[in-house]
Amino acid sequence: MFIATPAFIHDLDRNMRSISVDAYKSLLSKLWWQQVATTKTSSTKEELFLWLISTAIIRQMDSGTAHFEDMISQYTTIKNKFANVSLKLKKEQLEDVVGGIPGGEGLNMARRWASDVGRQSAYWPQFLVAKAIREGEQAGHITYDGRTFFHPEHYVNGVDGDDGTFANLLNPTTVGGATRIDASVTMDVAVENFARLRAYIASIKMPNGRDPRNLRIRAILHPPALRSRVVQLTSAGLIAQAAASGGGSADVAAVISDWNLERPIEAPELGAAFGGSDRDFYLICNSVTSDDELGALVYQVREPFNINIFDDKSSADMARARELEWKLHGRNAVGYGHPYQLFKVTAEAR
Repeated sequence: MFIATPAFIHDLDRNMRSISVDAYKSLLSKLWWQQVATTKTSSTKEELFLWLISTAIIRQMDSGTAHFEDMISQYTTIKNKFANVSLKLKKEQLEDVVGGIPGGEGLNMARRWASDVGRQSAYWPQFLVAKAIREGEQAGHITYDGRTFFHPEHYVNGVDGDDGTFANLLNPTTVGGATRIDASVTMDVAVENFARLRAYIASIKMPNGRDPRNLRIRAILHPPALRSRVVQLTSAGLIAQAAASGGGSADVAAVISDWNLERPIEAPELGAAFGGSDRDFYLICNSVTSDDELGALVYQVREPFNINIFDDKSSADMARARELEWKLHGRNAVGYGHPYQLFKVTAEAR
């Protein structure tokens, strides 16, 4: 009669760990969340991020006079949360012969679970980041300036409206013209609308309220429904013009090349099937004049995901046990960072 011994469980643990790691690695190359979020290691229950905001301005002054400025600081906090999933197997599932294999039922279930949670632990940050993006307009989902993450009036200096505001929720109202790029408009109109978005983002000022922030659009983050149009928009050469533009074809290759966009990023989680929109899209931006210690979003890790093991179980423990449990557990969170690094674009005003 086969008995599940500590050595058997140890080998099973090791096999499950290996399967989980392989599944984790196989999914990593397919994920997009690190394009919009930075990863921070946490050492406490709640992390506080504090930074000084660049508001310095050189001014022309009369001889013998000087202008003194106050340094502005801002902070945000991210509280870690527990996340876990468990597997429970009855002892007989690990001892009964199934398909000619002792413990065959339990072994198959354990291997499948290990593979599933390996993929889940890799995907978990993307699940949280996508959720935070979808909910970024909703009340309570705020960034450090006290506004919802996607908002038409963020503070330029991050603290108050003294130095002006900017929008990272872009629509015809905030940018002063159409923003649609989907198939409901012709390609030449889509190019014109995208150029308008680019111009608006380039107009955003540094926290001092005077100098350009020098933001550039790095990539378009979009739902699957916009994939064909976004690929056209970022790689087209000749496009047909509408009659109102004179008809014929226009060579936009030089314009698109000058945008210097990276390959567009498809995010199924942002589409209508997952509670998002099939028409809204997002612009990932980099600032070349500021440090990006937060990013648009932050994935914070207090405890990396780990599967517990049973190496310390004795034969007597195994004899008494009627069930065995495996737990994948971790502690982490996603929080909002700099709103000027991610812009949401909608066809209608919010």
